[in-house]
Amino acid sequence: MEIYLGQKVRHKEIYNGKEIMEVVGLKKDEVLLKGDYSGGTHAVEQESWMPIKGLITQNIWGTWIDPDDDFFERITKNAGPRD
Repeated sequence: MEIYLGQKVRHKEIYNGKEIMEVVGLKKDEVLLKGDYSGGTHAVEQESWMPIKGLITQNIWGTWIDPDDDFFERITKNAGPRD
């Protein structure tokens, strides 16, 4: 997974991945995320260090990608042979 400063991401530990945050700092295993941690009630931007595990990023088409989701494993397992 590629992570860079200024990137828009979501994190599973912040409102179940529903809030878009901005990467403003990087460490080996953590990212500094800036955004509205109030749930939208106060519209106050704050920053917090979060683990990289749990990050949800976008692909080039704008689709949100969760690296821990087993979506492709599930669809290939249930695909079966075509008639």
